[in-house]
Amino acid sequence: MKTQMAKVIDAQSKQLDTQSQEIRSQTKQIEALRQETAEMKAQIAAIPAKLDK
Repeated sequence: MKTQMAKVIDAQSKQLDTQSQEIRSQTKQIEALRQETAEMKAQIAAIPAKLDK
């Protein structure tokens, strides 16, 4: 019984590690998209000034 519980706990631990890695990866992707969005907003904000020239 203890061996079976240990196997389940080990499997759950590995699953949690995998999920944590996925979350870190997604967080990095979100941050990159936020940066990209901020850059695009700055470019869009500059358009009217360029059109007035």
